[in-house]
Amino acid sequence: MTTLEQHVTAYRDLIVASFDNAMNTVELIHQTFAEMSVDVLQELGLPEGPADAVKDKHHRLIHIWYDGISTANHALGELVIQQWSQIYEFAEPVTETFLGYVARVMPEPPPVPTPEVPRARPTASASRAAPRGPRPVG
Repeated sequence: MTTLEQHVTAYRDLIVASFDNAMNTVELIHQTFAEMSVDVLQELGLPEGPADAVKDKHHRLIHIWYDGISTANHALGELVIQQWSQIYEFAEPVTETFLGYVARVMPEPPPVPTPEVPRARPTASASRAAPRGPRPVG
């Protein structure tokens, strides 16, 4: 695996992990909201048994939903790596061929001379000038 492919894989892993963490947080929020709605129904008189069954169904449904999203996220990450590998396999020889052609056809540019900048010589009056700075008050 080339360095470039390693970087692409690392970025893919980072994005997939970040997405998974965000989805877990959102799932937890939805689970909490689902429980709150059942708690309200219990306060209104829904018996304990049916309330627990409703909570359980909510948890399973929400978990199935976010598990599906997570699975799709991982599959998309793998697809990105597969596509990148195919592009890289095609582009690498083309790039190498192009750069080799450019190196053969184009001559080396001549070095750019750096101009000599003459130094300013101090004048006699500059050495006798009063020191600069704040003027005394008064």
